[in-house]
Amino acid sequence: RNVAGQPFNEIMTAPAYFLGLIENMEKAKAVMESKPWEYWIELREKTIVDSMKVEEVWPYVEQLLQIAKEGLQKRGLGEETFLAPLFERVEKRESPAMRAIREYEALGMDAFIESRLIKI
Repeated sequence: RNVAGQPFNEIMTAPAYFLGLIENMEKAKAVMESKPWEYWIELREKTIVDSMKVEEVWPYVEQLLQIAKEGLQKRGLGEETFLAPLFERVEKRESPAMRAIREYEALGMDAFIESRLIKI
């Protein structure tokens, strides 16, 4: 998903994840090179439709998240704490989109929209 679509309280999650992968590029690259490019395109298309319900994606999610964590830990700045929401998603097997759909179904349209407003 687009990183701009993150829940507001998780806004640093995506930058930390990408930085962690960059800092551990050799391991991240090895994962990507383990399959042909066409495989990754097909997997992306499946997840666009079915989000994290695609069981095939979970081993890669877990592996790349660990690689990102290691990359941030190497920096020694405590930035890996920003990955906590991603570890929670892995534990629950639920993306923000899946969570939003569940909440929308439980709350209804008006209450769901109200729950998403940023209070200033």
